[in-house]
Order: sequence, then structure tokens, then C-alpha cells
Amino acid sequence: MRWFTAFLTLLLVCSLGVEQAVGDNSASAAPVVALVAAPDSAPAASGGSSQKQVPETLLEFGIEERVRVEDYDNTGEFLRSKEDVQQRTRFRTKVWTRWTPTSSVEFYLRLGNEFKKTSDPGMKWERNAPDEGFIDNLYVDFKQLIVPGLSLKVGRQDLVKGDGFLLTEYTAGDGSRSTYMNGFDLAYSAHKSSLHLLGVAATRKDHYLPRINDADRYTNESDNSMLGLYYENRSRRETDIDAYWLYSSGVSDYRNPGSAAYIPDRHLSTIGGRVLHKFTKTVSASGEFAYQVGRQHANAARLMPETDIRAWGGYAYARKEFARSWKPFVQVAEYFYSGDENETDGRATGFDPVFGRWPGRSELLAYGLQKEKGFAYYSNMRLTSVQAGMSPLKQLKTSVSYQRVDAFHPNTSGSSEIFASGTHRGDLFGVKGEVTLNDNWKGHVLYEAMLPGNFYAGDDLAHFFRVEVMYTFKKVLLKH
Repeated sequence: MRWFTAFLTLLLVCSLGVEQAVGDNSASAAPVVALVAAPDSAPAASGGSSQKQVPETLLEFGIEERVRVEDYDNTGEFLRSKEDVQQRTRFRTKVWTRWTPTSSVEFYLRLGNEFKKTSDPGMKWERNAPDEGFIDNLYVDFKQLIVPGLSLKVGRQDLVKGDGFLLTEYTAGDGSRSTYMNGFDLAYSAHKSSLHLLGVAATRKDHYLPRINDADRYTNESDNSMLGLYYENRSRRETDIDAYWLYSSGVSDYRNPGSAAYIPDRHLSTIGGRVLHKFTKTVSASGEFAYQVGRQHANAARLMPETDIRAWGGYAYARKEFARSWKPFVQVAEYFYSGDENETDGRATGFDPVFGRWPGRSELLAYGLQKEKGFAYYSNMRLTSVQAGMSPLKQLKTSVSYQRVDAFHPNTSGSSEIFASGTHRGDLFGVKGEVTLNDNWKGHVLYEAMLPGNFYAGDDLAHFFRVEVMYTFKKVLLKH
């Protein structure tokens, strides 16, 4: 990580020449689109937009309190004989403050804590409160540097690009606690287009900033870093175009090298693009494709040789909304992630989701993938989904979904107690209701059930159920 630290230092030194005047040259960020009946909303896509005038708010403060009650069983192995039922209540608190002394500079700090009350299969209740307190965000956003159109956001921050396919979740190992990344976003914007130089450092444990009541938690399975270019074009009102090159590495997986989940040290480049087009006000479609090349080290514990990486992944969806008072819609989507046929044949062809491990496809599916490579580690998968929804009330949104989940290859390297010789993962059904009472209160109810296919040895139904209530509060403390 020495190169990363040195580069950050250089950027901070250069940023001391911030101008007060701000140009309106930046591109607006594309919205994140949920392609299935997603259990949770992705973090908002970051934008590089700047302001012409001094902002009205100088200092503001906010609180977010979220409570989740969850129940799930059989996720990943589909065997009722295994006592793996989980019932838990999650309590997550975030407190933040934003200081905007000028239209060119913004300082942001957000503190977080999540603890939970959990029952194990033996129904022995355990608590981990108070849990680890941590710094969830801490960044400086220079909206205008010396060169017109140049901006820099540096520090711990949430970063989403496009639909979040590769850049959404940077701390997949800590569950729903956080999604932050440590790094920078240096952007040049002109004529409704922007080019971003991105740098990310995501360690297995949080080593960069202090913690309270250190729980020694793993936020990733390995030390991950990334340096990349991301281009956004918003010059056409109906069409968004993205293109990117991301060079990433994953090293020092903490898991047992003899485990099928263990990932040897690897370095790869991901090259891809995304297009979103709005045909009419009610019809839209989007697609993204990424190709990966790189090198993976050998793993003597599983007789895996050093090998080249050749993988691919992407998605396509179409959405139709209807001009009715209940705002009905229908959406179809296809996701695909290449897989490894045989880990000892000298080829690494399984897709690496990089930092796109947000459980937006399905919470149940994301937990089940822990039996393979890790939570929401999308690889060796083809997912076809149909979703429909409506808003019968202004405060209520409802949706139902069906997803057929397949694999390109059987999981021959996994446990024979869990995996069989087929390629049909199963049929996944979901229903979700979202309630927004006002600016302060909202919540949802989610239920998912999956009928396993011949990809698994077990044939028992798996389910995931969650009720969530969230309270948010924001207060302006000082104005210009």
C-alpha cells in the first residue's frame, strides 16, 4: 500500500490551491437502478456536480437509526437436517455532520455502530452490544481545484458508479454495517462528461482509522486495492454511457488455503462499458459488459498452479412503466458471471466481482454464496429475473419477483454434502413492501424463498425474512 499512501499525500498537497470560484461543468451522476426486488437500496451514486453560488447551509448534523429483525434458514446448503436457522435483530446507528465553508470545499464525518442480538441453532441468545464503534465516512470534497472542471474527493467515502455492478460494496465482510472505501476520486468534468481517476485501499481489517471497543472484525477476506479510470458521458438526455478500466489486486486471504473458498493472490484488469437508454418516458433499457484479464498465484494446498485469469460478466435489463395512478411497472433482467470449470486445469475463468458485492440480486442468494467464495461473491452464475410492482398508495410500494438461477458449471471443488453435479441452482421467489411515512420514517418487509435445483445436494426450501424500520433526522445548525 506504499504507492497508495504516497499518491494520497501528493493529491492532498496539490489540493491546497483550491479556488473559491466554481464552474458548472460536471456531469450528473446516473441513478442506481434496482434490477430485482432488492432487499436494500444501494448507496447513492456519487456525483461530481458543483455549485455556482455559496451554499446556504454552513453546518448540518444528522442521525440515522435502523432496526432490522431477520429470520433465515437453509441458505446455501438446503438441508433441514442441519440446524442453521438464524434469528437476529440488528441495531445500526449513524451520526454525521457536514461542514461547507465555501462552495468549493465540503468536509464530512459520519460515525457508525451496529450491534445485534442473535440466536444460534441451539436457541442460545447472544448479544454483542456495545459493538465496535467506527468511522464510517471521513472525507474532504474539493469541488473545484486550480484547473476549471477539476475536483477531488479524498478520504473514507461511499462510492457507486453506474448501476453498482462492480463498484458498490467495499466492505463485504462486515455485512450491513458499512459500504465505505478508503481512497480518492479525482475527476475532470467538461461538457456533461467526466473522467475519474479512482484509487481504493480496502484491508481485511480496519487499520487506517481508530475504532472504539475494537471488535477485531474482518471487513474483507483479503487486502484489496484498485487503481482505475472511469468515464461518464451524459451529453445526451436519453442516453448514459460509461466506460472503465480497473486494475485491482486481492492478496493475503485469511482463510485456510485448503478450503475451496480460499482465493490465491491475484492481480487483474477489468475493462468494460455500460449504456442506459430511455426510449420514452416509460420505457428504458440498460446493459453492461466487463472482461477480465490477469494472473493468479499458485495454491499448493489444492494443487492449483499459477495461471492466467480470463473471465467475463455483465447484465441487461428492460423496464416498462405504465401511466396509471398506481404506477405499475414490469422489468426483466439477465445477469451472467463466468465460472471455473476445474480449478486445477491451469485456467482461472471465474468472474471476480471486484467491489460489486452488494446483495441487490437477493439477500438469500448473497448469504448462500458464503458456501462458495464469500458473501455476495457473484461468480459461475446466470440469473434471469422478472419483476413487477406498483404503488397502491403514495406511501406504499410493492413488488414481486421470480428469478431462475443457474450455474455455467457444477461446483466440483465444493463439499459433496452441499453440492451435486447439476447446473440449476434453483428458483427464487421474492415479495417486498416499502413504506415511507415522511422524511423521517420509512421501512420495509421482505420475504424470499428458494427451491433448490440439481446444483445442490439438498432439496429443502430455503427462506429469508426481514422487517426493517429506519428513522432519520437532519438539522441545519449554521447558515451562511
